[in-house]
Amino acid sequence: MNLLETMVGDANFSSGSSRVGVFVTPSADFTGFTKEQPLFAAARNGIVTRQNFIGKVSAWAQDSARPELGTWMQCVYNVPEGMVLKIFAHMSQGHGRPMYNGAQFIRIRRTAAYRELRVALHAPMHARYQHAVIKGRFDLLTMEEAKGEGVDIDPRYTGQFRESMTAPLFSVVELEQEIASAVVVRKRAVKRRRGERVIVKKVRKARAFDLGDDD
Repeated sequence: MNLLETMVGDANFSSGSSRVGVFVTPSADFTGFTKEQPLFAAARNGIVTRQNFIGKVSAWAQDSARPELGTWMQCVYNVPEGMVLKIFAHMSQGHGRPMYNGAQFIRIRRTAAYRELRVALHAPMHARYQHAVIKGRFDLLTMEEAKGEGVDIDPRYTGQFRESMTAPLFSVVELEQEIASAVVVRKRAVKRRRGERVIVKKVRKARAFDLGDDD
């Protein structure tokens, strides 16, 4: 099983707001759906399996819950090997301060490092959490690497992957080292002298990816 622990939801305080979502994206190996969809919806549609519902709580930290200020939901999913997910995060911090809308692709791989992807949240005094956590065995992908997996990225949203947007939102902690390096298989059709077409495969080990890399 490829278990992924997720925390999604939103918080809406007078001083600012946060939102975190995890989305399944169509790719070369997963073409049974035509557009990205939230992970919980993909579980309803049978694309992934929800393994465990941890709980849902108010974004407000005090004893008296304030659901109108937002809620956070934690679940564990069993995600197919090689599936690409998009983590989207939004954070605003009030008038005169920057607003961020960032996104990060991950690829589920059972031999990848066991990682904790932390998403920074707007956290005033009464906020329950300072960051959301996505935890599991996965690779971090650049936008170009995601395209290499067959992910179709709307050009209107490529700015979400710039370092100026992702660096304030995302950080990663490696909890366990990878079991084996990722192997990238690139396929290329070539025509031989006699006219027949053959598929040439080029195999290499994937490089490590730093969240600070904007390439």
